[in-house]
Amino acid sequence: DTISIVGRPAAILKGKKLICARLNEALTVEVGLDAWSVPEAEHEFFVDQRFIGSILGKGHAVIRQISEKTGCGVSLRQGTLVLGNQDKTLIRLIGSRESVDKAHQLITTRLDEARGSVEDWLRPQCSECQSARIPQCRVCGTVKPMGTSDTTSGVPGRESG
Repeated sequence: DTISIVGRPAAILKGKKLICARLNEALTVEVGLDAWSVPEAEHEFFVDQRFIGSILGKGHAVIRQISEKTGCGVSLRQGTLVLGNQDKTLIRLIGSRESVDKAHQLITTRLDEARGSVEDWLRPQCSECQSARIPQCRVCGTVKPMGTSDTTSGVPGRESG
């Protein structure tokens, strides 16, 4: 999608800033953050976009539960094409050292569970990763190999077992 802004240079700049602010707002989820407290610890890491649903949960219930259970503030900012990280989400944990460590552990466990439920496979013709839920590549027509318990060999970020 493309947005065109027409007008005087100062008005164009103001329009760009407003659009970026709204986009940032729409792509950010914050839970349990206290604007008045000074955090003892912070930890930032990126997560593959396709696993964010398992961290957020329906209506953000999972991430709220993690925040409440640990006392850690959590901020998730989805990547965008403009930022050059459209396939990643930045997760920022803020709080006491103990709460940040515990929240990171809970999120990592959740990610490991989500990764374990996805058996990705490589499309030989495309050399690209295909989700386990898709039985046939829409680009090259390759059919998912049958009868293999692990077809993730060579998929970046996945180890074969």
